[in-house]
Amino acid sequence: MAQRGIREYDAKRILAKHMRRLSKGTFKYRGRVALVTPDMSIEAIAKRQHWVKTEKLTVKPDQLFGKRGKHGLLLVNATYTEAKSWLDEKMNSTVEVGKVRGKLTHFLVQPYVELDKEYYLAFAGHQEGDYIHFSAEGGVDIEANWDLVTNVNVPIDASIEDVDLTPILDSVSNDDRAAFRDLIIALFRFYRRLQFGFLEFNPFTHKNGEF
Repeated sequence: MAQRGIREYDAKRILAKHMRRLSKGTFKYRGRVALVTPDMSIEAIAKRQHWVKTEKLTVKPDQLFGKRGKHGLLLVNATYTEAKSWLDEKMNSTVEVGKVRGKLTHFLVQPYVELDKEYYLAFAGHQEGDYIHFSAEGGVDIEANWDLVTNVNVPIDASIEDVDLTPILDSVSNDDRAAFRDLIIALFRFYRRLQFGFLEFNPFTHKNGEF
C-alpha cells in the first residue's frame, strides 16, 4: 500500500478529533495548532485563535522534514511579537537540511509546553506487523541515544491490549506505569485504525490526563 507523508499540523488535528474516543475518555488532546503560510499570516490567525496572542508559543517549519531543532529552525517559549518577527525572518528563506535544499513556506504554531521530562514514542509498520519504539530519553538527540530505545513488536493479527508492554513500562516510574500503558494503547489504536504507516511523538509528556 502506498504511503504519503502529512504535515504535523494535520496529524495533530486528526489526533484531537479521535483521541478522547480511542482512549475511552481517559486522555484528551485539545489540538490547539495553527498553520502559517504565505497566504495565512499569524496576524490573521490570531484574530480567530486568541491563544496565539495570549500564550507563549512554539514555532517550527512544517514541511515533512525532521531535525528542525538541530538546524536552528525551532522557536520556543516565544511571545506573539517574537514569533511574528521570527516568522517574518524565516518565511520564504532558503535552507538546506541534509541533501535537500528549498524554501520555508509552512510553519506550525502551537502553545509552548514546558517539559519536565521528554519521552519518545513511535509506531512503524513492517511486513508482519508494527513496531513500538519508546524511550524515556526523547528530544532532539534521540538518534544519538537510539541505544536507549526499547522496541516491542505487535504482530499484524494481534490486539494491542494483549501485547506485553513490560519492556517499555520498565523504563518509567511505578507511579506512571498504568497511565503510560493506557496512553500507548490509545495512541496505537489511533495509529492502526486510521491506517498510518509511521507515527512519531518526539518529544512528548503527559500530565493530569493530557499529553
